Amino acid sequence: MNHRRSLLLLLLALVSTVLAQDVLVINHPAQNEQWSNNREFPIDYTIVGGQTTNPPFDANYPNSLTVYFQWAKHGDGSNPLRLTAIQSLETSPYPAGVQNQQYHQKWKTPNCHFFSRYPPSSYDFSLYFEPSYLPAAPNATSVSNGPQQQPITVNLNIQVSNETFPKC
Repeated sequence: MNHRRSLLLLLLALVSTVLAQDVLVINHPAQNEQWSNNREFPIDYTIVGGQTTNPPFDANYPNSLTVYFQWAKHGDGSNPLRLTAIQSLETSPYPAGVQNQQYHQKWKTPNCHFFSRYPPSSYDFSLYFEPSYLPAAPNATSVSNGPQQQPITVNLNIQVSNETFPKC
């Protein structure tokens, strides 16, 4: 019986992995990467081509991507505060999905005054990447190819430098 249960769990994990193929990969920043205040940082992401994997998958590409800078009190991630960092980012795949498409952006972190109000000693910070999909047209005859990309959260380790102008 245990063998059967283990096999069933393995099969379910495999099916969910195949069905939930991510079309968005965040290349930069890395999880828990250290960022400092009032500095410009790269945000790099890849739109995965559906034909680049073995086996190929039916990709459901988002129409755009919004990046939020969010923060929450330590231990209370249920109700984060957020501001829009970058919106309407490009998410077009490479034609026919035959290769991955990479995109590069930059974003400047808030200044030291922001982090005086929300100190890293009391708050957790992250970037929240939220794909946007257009609603299906009422008379649409085709169905989207695959499942929608789920949002991705990248946790950040914020270092505040009070040496920058204006001083805090």
